[in-house]
Amino acid sequence: MIINNIKKEDRIGILGAGVEGLALYEFLTENGFLNVAVYDERVIEKENCVCGDVDFKKAFFNSDVVFRSPGIHPNKLRDFKGKITTTTQFFFENCPCPIIGVTGTKGKGTTSSLIYEILKKDGKDVYLGGNIGISPLEFLDKLSADSVVVLEMSSFQLQDLSISPYISVVLMTTSDHLDYHSDVDEYHSAKENILRFQKESDKAVVNVDYDSSERFLGVGDGEKFFVSSKKVVSKGVFLKKSFLDRCVYAVMDEDDEVGPQMVERIYFTDGENNVFIGETDKIALMGKHNVENVMGAVGACMIFGAKVESIRDVIYSFSGLPHRLEFVAEKNGIRFFNDSFSTTPETSVAGVNAFSSPVVLIAGGYDKKADFSTWAREIAKNRFLRGVVLMGDTAEDMREKLFSVGFLNVVLVGGMDEGVREAVRLGSASGASADGGNVDKFNVLLSPGAASFGLFKNYKERGKIFIDIVNKL
Repeated sequence: MIINNIKKEDRIGILGAGVEGLALYEFLTENGFLNVAVYDERVIEKENCVCGDVDFKKAFFNSDVVFRSPGIHPNKLRDFKGKITTTTQFFFENCPCPIIGVTGTKGKGTTSSLIYEILKKDGKDVYLGGNIGISPLEFLDKLSADSVVVLEMSSFQLQDLSISPYISVVLMTTSDHLDYHSDVDEYHSAKENILRFQKESDKAVVNVDYDSSERFLGVGDGEKFFVSSKKVVSKGVFLKKSFLDRCVYAVMDEDDEVGPQMVERIYFTDGENNVFIGETDKIALMGKHNVENVMGAVGACMIFGAKVESIRDVIYSFSGLPHRLEFVAEKNGIRFFNDSFSTTPETSVAGVNAFSSPVVLIAGGYDKKADFSTWAREIAKNRFLRGVVLMGDTAEDMREKLFSVGFLNVVLVGGMDEGVREAVRLGSASGASADGGNVDKFNVLLSPGAASFGLFKNYKERGKIFIDIVNKL
């Protein structure tokens, strides 16, 4: 295959031996690049891997081109005089087919997977990669002009990207990774690169229900389509409540009076015609936030020309990714849910609000300098929340924020095993009747609202440990 912008004789340094770094090493060496070195602090059993206490100056001295891994801030490479690039940039420069890119603070993995499943159902030659954990270099040599690639894209991958996707999807974007980005403005600016270099022939799908939406709408030359769960939009995806056929009736109140049943429907409009997509209560994913994710996927797939039947089949059957509001088990009437992928306050709120029955929340983790004031205020308003169990570096701050809004049923624990036991105790105690009768059913939700580091290796390990503990109950 033809490879653009990198010469075979270049000395290439790959900074970081994560998923992207190792996939890049394999791709380059298999395609005839002989002078490739991987620099990483970990011990990697790989030829030409410079392991140990890596000094970037050594990589700079020995390289004509360096590839920045997502976790390395571009500021750390300011002294390098050669070419700086990334796996994402390299893929965009060499990809022969359209790319659909998805970003946002949360929901991008679910939305990317939905788009992939819909286009696959529609018979497209489609591939999924990016921040979801699959390097797109693993399938670059399989692509043709008739293929389509769906990429989940983080702020780390977007920060120095100079090419935007054919279709860019921007989901709910608030703030995250403030231990990496200097401030919220830098975080948002990195996200904007998914739109910044779009041409007039490109398309953008933007959720307009959030404060940051306006700045995204002003970026790039791509045609803008809107997503809103709160209002009808002029072009894009929206919700509309309407009555079912009048011969269909449902109980409307406790007095057994009947009336026509109201349903909420998803529509796509191209600016002239409204197309009915599906009903929200038939979506397999739980929670209002997942309705928004579905709407983002609908926008991208309708623009790409997918059939409505393919979209409807997938959104009615796709039940989600591991560690995203994943049902684990039911034990003695208690239902356990694993939402370990929740690493921001906003996603923890969304997790709690996905339930319409009593729930105990397990939360807390590594401190990424997030503000938990809004988190505390929002979950405290939920009438189904019975208690909160907190762990990790953020526990004291989260408890303080909950106390400040008058929510006092809070317990601090040292680890997951104790956390699960305390969650069961809190739910059982608050659910007991006044005369000491039977405890009613409730849910235990792991939705941390914080990163996993410190107590766990990553969110996957955190979720797996929670699942193992629950299964042993």
